[in-house]
Amino acid sequence: PVPQIRFSTTLFGVERRPDVAVRLKVADIGISGTGSGDGCQDPKTGEVFYKDIMLTANASGTYSGKPLTTYPYNNLLFAVSRDGWIALPGNTPGKAYSIGVKGPKHRNVRMIETVTLANKTPASQDFNWISKPLEPGDVPDPNNGWKQDCTINSIDLSLVESRIGKTDAESNKVADINYENVVNGSDVSKIVNTLKKNPDDDL
Repeated sequence: PVPQIRFSTTLFGVERRPDVAVRLKVADIGISGTGSGDGCQDPKTGEVFYKDIMLTANASGTYSGKPLTTYPYNNLLFAVSRDGWIALPGNTPGKAYSIGVKGPKHRNVRMIETVTLANKTPASQDFNWISKPLEPGDVPDPNNGWKQDCTINSIDLSLVESRIGKTDAESNKVADINYENVVNGSDVSKIVNTLKKNPDDDL
């Protein structure tokens, strides 16, 4: 048995509510933060990334794990359960971890500073994170292999501003922050809003 969590969250400032793929970052608070990884594209020592976890929204705009979708870990595929539980292989029950979530065009958000994970699906691991919405700003850079650097800065802003008025798939992938299938001033304003409130979350 491995620890499992279930959680709910929201996306800040969206017009539509498509399914989105997020990354969970689970860090052993006793040893994380060292090693050769950058903590953004690659985990550091004591950190485990679970990439491409699909979330789906209900009628109220609350996102949670999409049942029966799969996500990779260590060359294996794991499935979100029928009732939304997400397994966290590679972590040890009884140890303390921090947990963060990063959306596809969003800053890192540390949802929990410390939690001792238990086996399977205890009620204590069913988390309501809707008070910590995923805020937009860290967009994928097509000039750098579609990578993100886990910071929100002038590069992200320029990637969006340079695509204002565009509706093609690539432009939307980069810069359609609110998922209305066009890049416009609303997308720019949402990044500016994030910059004003949270210049960066060094998760």
